[in-house]
Amino acid sequence: MVIKVLEKVFAILEFVASRQGRPVLPAEIVQALDINQTTCIRLLKDLVENGYLSQISRTRGYVTGPTAVWIGKNSLFQSQRHSICEPILRDAAPRENISMLVAVRHGKYRVLICGCNAPTGVQLNMSLPRFPDLFCSATGIMLLAHTPAEELTRLIPETVIPETPPWHAGITRAEIDLKLYTVRTSGEFRHQAFGVEACAAPIFSAGKLQAALGGAWRAALPAAQRDELAGKLRAVAATISASLGDGLRHI
Repeated sequence: MVIKVLEKVFAILEFVASRQGRPVLPAEIVQALDINQTTCIRLLKDLVENGYLSQISRTRGYVTGPTAVWIGKNSLFQSQRHSICEPILRDAAPRENISMLVAVRHGKYRVLICGCNAPTGVQLNMSLPRFPDLFCSATGIMLLAHTPAEELTRLIPETVIPETPPWHAGITRAEIDLKLYTVRTSGEFRHQAFGVEACAAPIFSAGKLQAALGGAWRAALPAAQRDELAGKLRAVAATISASLGDGLRHI
């Protein structure tokens, strides 16, 4: 179990990084993350002293520091995925008018590799690098569908399973396994909520799942049009898989 103070440290780092270079004031962090102001100031000071954040000035706030940037640049595994996936999404999202993102699973989190919102239509939330929503998102469910059973056993107690479709109150492990098996064998997951249909498709390399591609569109669209969009999303996932090839085998 992660120590609570570390959760706050990581949350601050992720929040500042999500601003992509725009300085963040302590008051913004306190409000957004619901952290005590005194605790926030103390953690910010520690992060600055260790180079994870830099303070521009007292009035302008904080940005990511050299240590955080260095760590990011040394994440070869994710950077190779990003360098392959991002140009494909930047081409496909506006062309097909589908907002898309690529995500991987790290522990109980869904971590974003890259994404691109379409010019119009449903816009995806890519404001943070990770989300604790494996059971609540299309890409999260696709990633869970390819998670080994032993690891899933460890994950379930640490994760909140919603009581809304495709899940329900009092759901059993057998029911969870059956749903994930269906997703895994179908090669696609689609779900509607709040007027949006979300879809996810697997991305493979060297015979193993490497990531999930997600997209979304309005649920009110005709069924034939939604099926067509889902087919286009699967085609983009296949393009990414082909581009990855065996490139990740030795990483």
